[in-house]
Order: sequence, then structure tokens, then C-alpha cells
Amino acid sequence: MYCTRCGVEFEGAYCSNCGAPAKAPAPRVETRCLRCGHLIRGSFCSYCGLQLTPTGPVIYEYTAPTRSGGDFGKIFTGFMILFFGFFLTAMLVYIGLLWGGLSEIIPGILGDACADCKMVLLIITPEPKSILGPFGGPPFLIYYLFVVVIISSCFFWLFYKDMPVVMADFKKALKKGWFSVRSKSTLLRIGQLFAFGIFFNVGYNLVVLILFGEGVLPTETEIGPPWFFLSLVSSAAVWEELISRTLLIGVPLFVIALVRNKKVDRPLRYFIGGGFELGILELIFLLFSAIMFGLAHIFSGGPWVFPPLFVGGLILGYLFLKKGIIASIMFHFIWNYNIALNYLASVTENLLVLTLGVLFTLFVAFVGLVLTVTFVMRWFRTAKSTARTLEAGQGQPGTQIQMQQQAPQRVYTCPSCGWREATYKDGLFKCLRCGHII
Repeated sequence: MYCTRCGVEFEGAYCSNCGAPAKAPAPRVETRCLRCGHLIRGSFCSYCGLQLTPTGPVIYEYTAPTRSGGDFGKIFTGFMILFFGFFLTAMLVYIGLLWGGLSEIIPGILGDACADCKMVLLIITPEPKSILGPFGGPPFLIYYLFVVVIISSCFFWLFYKDMPVVMADFKKALKKGWFSVRSKSTLLRIGQLFAFGIFFNVGYNLVVLILFGEGVLPTETEIGPPWFFLSLVSSAAVWEELISRTLLIGVPLFVIALVRNKKVDRPLRYFIGGGFELGILELIFLLFSAIMFGLAHIFSGGPWVFPPLFVGGLILGYLFLKKGIIASIMFHFIWNYNIALNYLASVTENLLVLTLGVLFTLFVAFVGLVLTVTFVMRWFRTAKSTARTLEAGQGQPGTQIQMQQQAPQRVYTCPSCGWREATYKDGLFKCLRCGHII
């Protein structure tokens, strides 16, 4: 800043040349149109076209917007914090069981009790094809230990990087009295999508059972010994992410980017995911990956398993694109272990574990219902707001807009130069005279 007394540039509370105190910054103000109340950022109101004059605008001191949901907001906040507490606890339990299960899995792999218990690595096709295996003994053990290390590393990396964000979101929610579902936390996003996935699966299974009876959905699976079944679901969390997300989403996007640009910045992100915007190409390969993921499981589960696995593929592909393969591996592992433990408890008639698993699943499904309703309501509000904007004459994407003078409340006006013609694309107006973008 510059000293108001001597004009010397300095930093700090006092001028280093003359000792004058730094002048406190002026409070932030908002200029609003006297006619329509719209925020003015320039010489003209961009909503109704009123020119800025000394008597035209109304000056408001800026106050940060706050949101409080009252008693309902506090209840919702407490409910969501309770859910994420249970969810993070479940993650810790599953990681503990992953390592604790080594005492059963290692002797099972090295023993001779199950000659057919061998690992096979498949590639995603409508009828999965084996590319490696079957293999058992020490190679199986080395591979499984590698899977355990990968899953554990993903878990501890997420906790190390993301827990400060989680705690900050919780503190903010308790202070404001409202929990925002639009968190930037990867762990919270995984929890939200996990709740939605469980809600969709429970709802889908209920609808199918009501409409078509019990003989439609698969009820039993040849799993072999429990240790072998747990090794399979753990392996799937890593291997299926590599062949379904990296191979079917990241690699094609990398090839296209390389053909287009000849040189790709940050090529590693195409293989580990994260940081992608959901453009046309990303959505195409996301849908392709989800379809192939669902079709590959029809081979063992029948056609009725396609819808929930297709939705699961969309969730995993979304996590890969936005948060990276670490997030998709963790989601896949938690999903598989939750289903596997419930299934094993049912097969072995362990009533305690089965009861806890069912209660946890129903609770998570209810949370998924609440989150689904919340997102749908927010989408309707956004769509309604967009419709009002278009109705007010904001135009259609990709078209040139030339507004009429006789309807000032429905015209586009550049806030910089006052010109009334612009192009509209991707939610932005670009003035055809000065190029100003809003």
C-alpha cells in the first residue's frame, strides 16, 4: 500500500518512511440499481439498462450472506454429522478387518485345503476375459499383499489430506446451524455417494421383489471359503478400478488429448484421475465405462444386476474424474466389504453381525434418501432460476442477442460500455463492442 502522508509504498501497520499509520481499508460496498435493485458492476445496470448516475444507484454496505435453517437446520446438521461419524467409523473397521483377515487369508492361500481357490485377473468385456491366471500359492500371496498395501495407502492418504477439511466443514456447520452438502472434502463426497448408492440399491431390490418376486435377483453365490471371498472383493476394489476407470476413461482421454494438442500437460492425471471437468468427451467415456462395468457383472449375476452396477459404475467414474483413483478405490473397497460382511454373516448365521449390518444399511439408505431429496430440490431451484433468466431475455447458448429498446427490463446491457449486443455461451455473455464478459 502507499502512505497517505508521504506517498511511499510500504507494508505493515505503519509507514517505514514517516511513521504514519496505515489507513484502514474502506468497507466493501455494493452498488444496486434504483429501478430493479440489481447489482451494478460498471456504468450500466446489466439487468434493466439504467445508466449509473449520482442519483441513480442505491449504495448498500456489504454484509456476507449467512444461512441458518433454524431448528430444522440444526437437526439436519446433527443428523449429517452423525452419519459421517458412523461412516468414518465403518471405514476404520473395514480397514482393520482387511489387516486382521490376513491371519486367515495367508494360511488359506498357502495351504492345500482349497485347490480351486486361485486368483484370476480379468479384463472388462461383456463376457470377461482372463488375461492372467489362475495362479495360487506365493504369487497369489504377493499379489494380495500388494492389494492390501494399495487400499491401506489410499485410506491413510485420504485421512491425512482430507481430515482437516472434514473438521473445518463440521465446525462451520455447527456455527452456522446448517450443513452444506456441497463440501469440497473427498471423504464427505465418498460418504454422500455411498449413501446414495445404498439407497438406490435398497429401493431397486424392493421394487424388483414387489413386481417380480424372489426368483429374479441372485440369492446365493459360489464363494468358496470365507477367506477366499474376502480376498476376491478386496482385489476387485483395486483391479477393477484400473481396468474400468483408468483403462476405459483415462487412457482414451489421454490419447485424444495427445492427438489434439501433440503435447499433454500433466499426463499422469489421465492415469490416476482427478481434476477433470465433465465435458462431452468425459461424459461419453464415463457412460461407456459404466455400461461395460454393468455388462461384465451380468455374466455372473444375471441381467437384473445391471441397473445397480451401472449406477455404481457412474459413481466410481465420477469419483475417478473429479477426485482421482484413490477416491474410487476407497469407495469400491467400502462398498464391496459392506456387502461381503453382510453376506458372510447371513451365510454363517452370525446374528449379531447381521443385525448390525442390516441396521447400518437401512440407516445409510435413509441418509441417501434425504440427500437425494436435497439435491433434487436444489436442482429444481437452479432450473427455475435459469428459466426465469431465459424468460427475462438472456438468450440461448451459442446465439447472438440483439435486445429491443422498448423493453428495458428484458434487455442485455454491457456494464462496461452500455452496448446491447452480445454472444451467450457456457453461461457467459461477451459484449460484441468491447468484449467484456459477465
